[in-house]
Amino acid sequence: MRDDDVRDPGSPDAGVVAGLYWGVRDSFVRYVLMNPDGGVYGDDGVETDGDATFRFPLRRASHSGGRWRIEFGGELSFVAHAGLLAVRISRPVVEIGRDQGALSVSFGEERAIIARLAPAEAALIDGGWVVFPPLPAELTAAGVGLFGDVYSAGEPLDPLRIALPADVPGAIGAARAAGGAA
Repeated sequence: MRDDDVRDPGSPDAGVVAGLYWGVRDSFVRYVLMNPDGGVYGDDGVETDGDATFRFPLRRASHSGGRWRIEFGGELSFVAHAGLLAVRISRPVVEIGRDQGALSVSFGEERAIIARLAPAEAALIDGGWVVFPPLPAELTAAGVGLFGDVYSAGEPLDPLRIALPADVPGAIGAARAAGGAA
């Protein structure tokens, strides 16, 4: 395991599980699920709260030079219309700093930035977690293709939420510098 790999502290009273929490796009999820053969499937650790928010498990995170790189695992698939609609969101990565942010996903060995994120800084909470405020997201041109050219670049996606254990290298210093409570 590398030094920048992170582990969920697993504290039963923490009430937080490390990961990326994202509803993708509410209208899209509803559309898929209203189809008789529509389904949403999580694999490799992706979970749902039962209310259309999906949690991608944290794989590793690092903070350097005022920027975060946060890698998540898992795959989320949306399928409908006998497979004619098939959207796969795999191994998302968030890169974010004070000036800009981006969400990319994996297409095999390639990655594509599917959303631009509002810049944000993390905050330290409860002495053991680093969290970001809800991150507004806008679809990019590459993201348009992922969703089958149904939405236009610049259209909003659901905000992203991120929770990290405070033992991520550089996390506590970054959160304190941003004004987070210790």
